Amino acid sequence: MYKNKRSGERERDVIAIGMEEFVKTLYAFLYGPDDVFGGTGHVFDATKGGGYAKLFGDGGEILPTVANSRFQLYAGIWFACDTAKQIWRMRAREGKEPGIERRWMFYFALGESIRLSHSEQSVDPESSLRLLSNPAWLKDEDGPVRKVIARHCKVAFRALISSYREASKDPDFAHRNWFRSQATLASIREQLKADWSLLAEHGEEYLIPKPK
Repeated sequence: MYKNKRSGERERDVIAIGMEEFVKTLYAFLYGPDDVFGGTGHVFDATKGGGYAKLFGDGGEILPTVANSRFQLYAGIWFACDTAKQIWRMRAREGKEPGIERRWMFYFALGESIRLSHSEQSVDPESSLRLLSNPAWLKDEDGPVRKVIARHCKVAFRALISSYREASKDPDFAHRNWFRSQATLASIREQLKADWSLLAEHGEEYLIPKPK
């Protein structure tokens, strides 16, 4: 269930999700932080080429309803990111690595890690993410799905840290701009590819298992 910012309603056995948080999370995971594309306005732009149309449209036209397969994908992404957020918060609190301080860039790196590890093993990442659309697996605090997500979080952290350190060597480097550049997205992808060459031997440990 989506909740309006001003809504105070609560229902038993219902997970209330703020629309802005939901859309920004999906976009960051799939394409990159909204700041890279001009800000929150982009992800809620329903015109052709806008972020909202990209998430909920077909050829630039907003669909009246979301197909079940797409809903399951988006629900799976949301629950994966919500789980990873707790790991990110603990890591970011240390304050030692500026490259991991922003959650939206972390979500992008997490998404890229999952997509890369699955694609490299000829497994469809979207099908795997759809497996997470039923939140029942969240009840298992030490379950196999959480362990896989935790592994991807570590890979995402490494890629973010390496990318940031490399970029910071440039004399014209600006911390704030690093989080707003599409070049940063490309750099993170390259870091992940380099890491995967070392992780491939244990690749099955990074595949999302079917929740029990």
